[in-house]
Amino acid sequence: MPETPTVSIIVPCFRAADTLPATLASIGRQSFPDWECLVIDDGSPDDCAAIARTWSERDARFKLIRQDNSGLARARNRGIAEARGPYLLFLDPDDLIAAGKLACHLAMPPTDLTLAYGGCRFFSDPSHLTLGRDGSDRPWMPGVEGAATAVLPALARENIVPVSAPLVPAALVRKVGGFDADLPAMEDWDFWIRCTRAGAIWRFDRDPLAETWIRVQPGSMSSHGPRMFAAEWILRQKHLDLPEMQQAFVERRRFHLKALFADLFKLNWRIARLRARYLPSLAWRLRHHPLFP
Repeated sequence: MPETPTVSIIVPCFRAADTLPATLASIGRQSFPDWECLVIDDGSPDDCAAIARTWSERDARFKLIRQDNSGLARARNRGIAEARGPYLLFLDPDDLIAAGKLACHLAMPPTDLTLAYGGCRFFSDPSHLTLGRDGSDRPWMPGVEGAATAVLPALARENIVPVSAPLVPAALVRKVGGFDADLPAMEDWDFWIRCTRAGAIWRFDRDPLAETWIRVQPGSMSSHGPRMFAAEWILRQKHLDLPEMQQAFVERRRFHLKALFADLFKLNWRIARLRARYLPSLAWRLRHHPLFP
């Protein structure tokens, strides 16, 4: 393993033994060789640790780090603490990266405040990649570039990038303090907002070799609707001092008011209760944070 690798790839894993080998294989195929891969076994009860240990015995650039189960954000933060490279890539244990991803981003090395990111495609079968989450060829990512004034309007509306798409300077990660482990979910969206507020400049590398491939599976965290819905409101209130978030909050409130009636009509009681719980909270916060002060 190189003493100071250029890139530290952080792979947190919990109950990911079925997909972890393919993820590690995609790292091993990188055309840019100067990296380390830190596999954070977050107290996983399956064979994640054994799989990672096998890869580390085969290639010294892979390293297994074990900890008690602490959640995804803390697992990533453990990787940040252990990483030695000036650039970090956060890769989930069920996703893949194209063989030229690191090389594409490093062809023009990012500065300390540059988030260089590539496109993404979705798959359930790796032989069939689509641009849309729903299996269509409608791109999910807007591919925005620039500083906060260009990026925050889009980022306030929704998460515009998967966690594994950007190559992030370690200096920027440490400046913003890593991932917020107190959030129930969407800690990556919050992380991108905080990076942007800290002065990050977004650069979109359009080369297909810089892509991330996101596995779509029913048990993924993003499919847990009620939990993600609740996390969205917590995140939005955290950043409600931003005019862009205030405007996005108003737009989302209108959307969810309409959706509340649709949920009631369809007898979707669980989601309806969540909407009813968070909408009054939103109204209160907006009264105390007037739009565009």
